Amino acid sequence: MHPVRFVRSRAAAAPDRHSKAVLVFITALFICMLAMMLRPQTATAAMAPVVIEHPADLSRHGEAAMLEQQFASSMEALQKGDVERALDTWRTLADKGHARALYNLGVAHAQGVGVEASAALSIYWWHRAALAGSTEAQYNLGLAYAQGQNVAKSPVVASMFWYMAASGGDAAAQFNLGMMAAEGDGLRRDFENAVFWWQRAAAQGFPHAIQALDILERQGIITRARAD
Repeated sequence: MHPVRFVRSRAAAAPDRHSKAVLVFITALFICMLAMMLRPQTATAAMAPVVIEHPADLSRHGEAAMLEQQFASSMEALQKGDVERALDTWRTLADKGHARALYNLGVAHAQGVGVEASAALSIYWWHRAALAGSTEAQYNLGLAYAQGQNVAKSPVVASMFWYMAASGGDAAAQFNLGMMAAEGDGLRRDFENAVFWWQRAAAQGFPHAIQALDILERQGIITRARAD
């Protein structure tokens, strides 16, 4: 996923005369869209890699390519039902800081795939994966802290992980950050910031962000520039 540049709304904040309408809208939207915050925690070969390129360092570049080949091989093994081989490879790659291997180990422990289910270990691996750059892990941790799932509930910590994921281009995290900014939950209440994150999510085609902006525009709370 690639970050896209967006323009902030020209409205600095929701006008006072709209404040009650905004609060009613936000509350209703939050309830209706809560299900969208739940993303399947499954290992998948389609996860976007997080690769830091070092053009001048051929040895490091070659090592990165080798790690990616090993990860691809582990996913093939998983698809063929050889879970133990996949797990062994992920553990080896995890020792080298491979983000997707770390994430998948968290998934395995969350779902009890090839290992005993352990919420504590899933959170442990996702923390490591999040620091290694996995937007999937960052999203899942944001969800865990937002809802108090196997961790102490903390909207502030949730917003931190969702900010990491949103900055990496995760549309669901962008939408959720907008919700937090609109409600003042985990973030300072800032309607302009909420609209900004919804714009980013909408630009990626995230349906509920598009719907939110459409409703706000119909209510006259925001105005969006139109292409000629």
